[in-house]
Amino acid sequence: MEEKKNKLTSHFPNWDLLSPEQQKLLVAERTIQKFKAYDKERTEYVHNLEIAYNELKGKYDYITEQYYAEQEEPKSKREAKRRHKLELYDKIIQGEAAQNFMKKNMDGDEYTEDFKKLMDTYSLASKIEEVKRLHSSISLYKKRNRELARQLFETCKELREFKERIANQP
Repeated sequence: MEEKKNKLTSHFPNWDLLSPEQQKLLVAERTIQKFKAYDKERTEYVHNLEIAYNELKGKYDYITEQYYAEQEEPKSKREAKRRHKLELYDKIIQGEAAQNFMKKNMDGDEYTEDFKKLMDTYSLASKIEEVKRLHSSISLYKKRNRELARQLFETCKELREFKERIANQP
């Protein structure tokens, strides 16, 4: 029995023709090959992780550099005035865009009549398609329910017959 525990087994062809030392060598070679393949994959994975980490670190450093560079005080009064005027201009431009957007939404002139009709038709068609899809799924569920009820009825019938046979046995 102890020989069976220590004996190597394999799916290699002609395994039984090899001596125990050859079998051990073959298993060792196979294990080394698998380990090398695994090590190569692991090394490649780690290398890719390092590359991705360095890219992200570079992007993070660039963003933090820009963020903190913008918060530094300007070196001259001229630069401070220029930056202040740029900020005001940005606020004005953003306000104009917001005002135009609100005007379109309040006036309702954003869409033409043809486009509104098209949108109404499309929404109606999508609702009809949804109703058809739901109707087909309901009919499918009804069909499945009928089949399951039939199977349940047959199973109950078989169970009753089985109980009667057991009761009639001497």
